[in-house]
Amino acid sequence: MRFSLEWHDDAPNASAEERATIADVQVFVGEVNVCEHFSGQASGLRRPSGEATVSAYPIAEALAFEWWRLFGRRDDDFQLFKHRCGYALPDLRMKYDGERFAVTCRAKEYANPPALFYRSARELLSKDLAESEIGGLVGQVLERLQASRVSQSALRLRWERVRTSIEDADERAFCEAAGAMGLDPYALSDQAADFIEQAGALLEGEALLEFLSGLPLTGETASRFNDLLNWMGGCEARPRYKSRLPLVEDMRQNSSRPSERAGPEPPWARGYRCARWVRVALNAGPGERFRSVSTLARRLDAPNFSSAAPISGIRALVRFDQDDVRVHLGGGHQARHRPESALFAFGRAVGDAIGNPLVARSVVNDLHDASRQALGRAFAAEFLAPVEEILSMREDGKDTASIAAEFGVSEEVVERQLQNRHRIEEACAA
Repeated sequence: MRFSLEWHDDAPNASAEERATIADVQVFVGEVNVCEHFSGQASGLRRPSGEATVSAYPIAEALAFEWWRLFGRRDDDFQLFKHRCGYALPDLRMKYDGERFAVTCRAKEYANPPALFYRSARELLSKDLAESEIGGLVGQVLERLQASRVSQSALRLRWERVRTSIEDADERAFCEAAGAMGLDPYALSDQAADFIEQAGALLEGEALLEFLSGLPLTGETASRFNDLLNWMGGCEARPRYKSRLPLVEDMRQNSSRPSERAGPEPPWARGYRCARWVRVALNAGPGERFRSVSTLARRLDAPNFSSAAPISGIRALVRFDQDDVRVHLGGGHQARHRPESALFAFGRAVGDAIGNPLVARSVVNDLHDASRQALGRAFAAEFLAPVEEILSMREDGKDTASIAAEFGVSEEVVERQLQNRHRIEEACAA
């Protein structure tokens, strides 16, 4: 992703900030200039153009004010056109999964002003490169304001605060945690700040950000925050035999455990590969089915495993303590009334424990694209319902419902496996 700006002089806008920052803007996603568009009356059109003439100020201001949400929150698109302030912009979207910063653009047409942005593109960046490119755009806009003698602006004040926070590791971590909750770290309530600090004492890094991003925040109260922390404490007070998974510990420590291949790869690719490795490590042939939490737990040398109490927002808590691996499945009534959901959550927790970077605690929740969750979902799908077995059963004439029942998973898992079969094989290829 790269921004190119050619400034205009003497623009007629009433706002000093916008007047100083009118520019012909090009945005390159990969090698594609997504600002190419046709403009004119929708009935006939169409004058081609290679840039969008806009004020860069509202774009830079939105990026600066959403900085911590952009890099802290998971499963949440930042959509640039929502901050266009009446200008026509491409449908540029940004999302960070904890490992890769995805930039995508889709075709978009406006009625007012009439314009058709017809380019589509996608690019994956490292977090450092994404911060550099976005920060560079903000810096260019601030330099232009300074040159135009617009010395004071909300953008400048905000960017100074962001830059100061970036330089302090602890403050940066706190700000990203607030962003993960969709909150402004500089305007937090005391209860939200206290909750972040308490959660940060239990979880760290990506595990903390995924936990906070996955919380159902509508109508949250201090008591609700306390319920989540108390649930974690209650889980860890349970007897070890109810949650310890001895064979998961062994596999975690196995030197042949799959790791990242040379070069970047999506977390789900590691999840699929790890699932196949675990089946081999367990000597679980293609015909072996697990079907229920209790069956899988016994296979992992945990015959006394039992679920913890249910809690909204967390499917499972994974705990590493020295050489122990413990999984607290937030099942309760769900394990009885939705056994396929409980089994899939348990499989995700096993995948998280074996395939993801080691942390003291992590959660399994309802996020999809966040890196730890993506690996766990891919692991559970391929481990519980191997795609080669699904394809074989399809050839034998079985339908989706009967295949799902055979594996103890939902029909959606089977359908997803079929949709993803080519990328599963590519991820697992030698």
